[in-house]
Amino acid sequence: MNTRITKMLGIEHPIICGGMAWVGSGLLPAAVSNAGGMGMIGSGNMSAEMLREEIASVRAQTDRPFGVNLNRSSPSRDELLQVVCEEKPALVTIGGGDPRPCIEPLKNANIRFFPIVPNLRLAKRMEELGADGVIIEGLESGGKVGTSTTLALLNIIPSEIDIPVLVAGGIGCGKAIAASLLMGADAVQIGTLFLVTEESPMHPDIKKRYIDADDNATMLTGFSRGQGERVLRNKFAETYFKMETDGDSNDALNELGTGAYRRGVMQGDLEMGSLAAGIIVSKCDKIVTCKELIDTLMDECVKTLKSASVYL
Repeated sequence: MNTRITKMLGIEHPIICGGMAWVGSGLLPAAVSNAGGMGMIGSGNMSAEMLREEIASVRAQTDRPFGVNLNRSSPSRDELLQVVCEEKPALVTIGGGDPRPCIEPLKNANIRFFPIVPNLRLAKRMEELGADGVIIEGLESGGKVGTSTTLALLNIIPSEIDIPVLVAGGIGCGKAIAASLLMGADAVQIGTLFLVTEESPMHPDIKKRYIDADDNATMLTGFSRGQGERVLRNKFAETYFKMETDGDSNDALNELGTGAYRRGVMQGDLEMGSLAAGIIVSKCDKIVTCKELIDTLMDECVKTLKSASVYL
């Protein structure tokens, strides 16, 4: 399939894996790229040395393009930026804070970059500053989210800017990919579905929890403190939500939250781990390879696009 993003990045399918901390490593990034999408290393939990080693590992596993997600809230953000400028992955996505300090170094290194934007004003600003594309992410997504839905963002942003648009949030099947393309997106970003693939390093007990989840399994926390996060319901999420709504201090919330994501996805703590997941977690019905997942998604996407003329 040809879109502006597949042509720009040299990938076969308009599917990019979300750059997820802890789980965006090991076999997963290369497996997504080898399957025709674009794998992404999630650097948010990494030191500069760890990221450099991870890039080398992915290059040893694939000769296809892959990228790195930079989380601007990482304490190692400046060192991580330096590493990607030296290593030159095919794409850098930027979230978790102000992307502007990254722009000049990435442009000087001739690296394509897509910042995450929550609204049209910032999408236009990133276009003015030279971004190669933007990521629009609805509150249906797992992990950190804004306040707008994917559908609303798709209505508003793609027609108002000239650079490519990557859409994230609620992409759980091939029909959703087709709908996103028809509404002006150039590719989709998928996170939750890739968490339960064979190549994902997520703890087996947590994979099973995702597979057993229904469409009411997630909840939002954090909005009262300025940054929403969608996670699976468990003791940790409910405790955090009660503490924030009861007015507990940020220090108390930070103490509860420190290390919670790692406890969950990597160590298998079903109750006191933070388990980021999108609403479409109910579409995670079995463990498959990245290739099987991408092939299934694209088969349904193509069939949907071909059948769209029946409505005319």
